[in-house]
Amino acid sequence: PVVATVCFGLLALAVIGLRFSLDARARIRRDHQRLRELADLAVEGLAICNGETISSVNDSLERLSGLSRAALMGTGLSELLPGLVMSDLPQYEERDARLVGAGGQLLPVRVLRRDVHVGDQTVMVVAVRDQRERLTSEAKIRTLAFFDPLTGLANRTRFGEVLADLISGSQETETPFSVLLFDLDGFKAVNDAAGHAGGDAVLKIVGERLLAALDTDTFVARLGGDEFAVLISGTADPIRVTALGKRIISLIEEPIEENDRTVRISACVGVSLFHKQKLSAEQIVIDADLALYAAKAEGRGRVRLFTHDLRRAAIERSNTAQELIEAWESKDFELYYQPQVRLSDGALVGAEALIRWNTPYRGVLSPAAFLPVLESGLLAAPVGEWILRTACQQAVQWRVGEHANFRMGVNLFAAQFRVDGFADNVEAILLEYGLAPEGLELEVTENIILKDDGHIVEQLERLRAAGVGIAFDDFGTGYA
Repeated sequence: PVVATVCFGLLALAVIGLRFSLDARARIRRDHQRLRELADLAVEGLAICNGETISSVNDSLERLSGLSRAALMGTGLSELLPGLVMSDLPQYEERDARLVGAGGQLLPVRVLRRDVHVGDQTVMVVAVRDQRERLTSEAKIRTLAFFDPLTGLANRTRFGEVLADLISGSQETETPFSVLLFDLDGFKAVNDAAGHAGGDAVLKIVGERLLAALDTDTFVARLGGDEFAVLISGTADPIRVTALGKRIISLIEEPIEENDRTVRISACVGVSLFHKQKLSAEQIVIDADLALYAAKAEGRGRVRLFTHDLRRAAIERSNTAQELIEAWESKDFELYYQPQVRLSDGALVGAEALIRWNTPYRGVLSPAAFLPVLESGLLAAPVGEWILRTACQQAVQWRVGEHANFRMGVNLFAAQFRVDGFADNVEAILLEYGLAPEGLELEVTENIILKDDGHIVEQLERLRAAGVGIAFDDFGTGYA
């Protein structure tokens, strides 16, 4: 009985052990099945692996790779993800990799691994995420961030990066380079005549011409509006760079056919040469811009190299502009009157009002010392109105007795015409001081007329019809 009892006891233990073993295996099978079912629900590609061998994949990985489940199962991970050693990849850390898809196509992916315990076994689950859409989006964002969508040229941001790289490389290797800035002469007229769509078409053609014609060692950018830049690495030779500037102008001056009309524009180019100087990117661009400013002052189609004289002149202009503001606030401007005499009998028939600057430390300055800065600054309109008012008030005092037909001449600034209602303002001043229209003669330089779109002519025609005299001052010279 004791032996039987022991035998039955051992048999019972064996049956219980077998049952536990069968239950464990069933649980493992159920865990594997549940793992596969969960994998199929995942959006990302998943591979369940025993060691480095794929034992199961989900539907997403089939779609991503273009390979069937049967083809993937039994494949080594090193074949599917070459160059990626899973044992070197920490859990939960993502890595960029290339997945070999159908036909050997390499697909950009990100890979994440995790060890999962199933019963008393450990399997490796590898998640694979498709990166094609993300990389495409990033490429589009980069294009928007660094390239001009209209012309396809690099934009100002990208230009700044490339210029900074050139400066850094030049400091290490002493490699020279050059910066050319240019904008389009006559582009405003294109916009006015053809609208912004027509202007955009012209800008696009200019960009295409530059890309097609310039050498591969040049970098072309559109900085904004009608302003462009070219970087040329490896040379700061003024002769070669000037020749490039002239070539750019020739490309731009070729007639452009746009909407059944022929558009003709030109350009000026400012050049800054860099070789061993200790200059920032900002200063290099400023130097090229100063050269461009000087080129435009000389007329269309000009190339000008930066010189230190241009920088000194710019500093002087800046100082003068600040001093002019202080002079205006301190009422240091004065009007001098140049008499106009009739030659036949020597009679005084009029005068021309001339502005002078009475400085407390340099005495009375002639217009040549400050007028160019005044005309191009923010004070032009208010100072111009002050001259007009003061001269009209003085003319009323002198138009008496034998000088009843006295006429006062006043030079106008271009900025005065940009003020709304210029003609109305002139008529109001005449009325305020009681000056007859024929007692005033407005003098206009030819450049003011030539640069206008017709608005100035309309204003002058209206004043002339009212009796105000209109004169072109020093016609043919461009100077007042």
